[in-house]
Amino acid sequence: YGLWVSVALSGFGQGIAWANGISWANQYLTINASVFMILFASAGFGGFAFDYSVGVLFDFDILAYGYFMTAHAALFLVLFVALEIVGKVCVVRRTEQHIVEVQEQTHL
Repeated sequence: YGLWVSVALSGFGQGIAWANGISWANQYLTINASVFMILFASAGFGGFAFDYSVGVLFDFDILAYGYFMTAHAALFLVLFVALEIVGKVCVVRRTEQHIVEVQEQTHL
């Protein structure tokens, strides 16, 4: 049962990290078609490397595969939390900068 739980957690972590990463990048970075092309090409290569490593681990030892998937889910959880923290800090800085700009404009 541990194998199925680790696979489910890994898939859940990937879904959160992928969607959050795209929305975070769209909100805080200037994104054009070239950037998205690089992003999706990198994601495709990462998917290939992930599948290859999973196959090797699955052939090596089923427990190693379960541990890998659990670590994979934990890594995506850490990534999600880091993106949220950085996003909150950026929003606070942008809000403070906007307040200062509005105050400067009203004093003109």
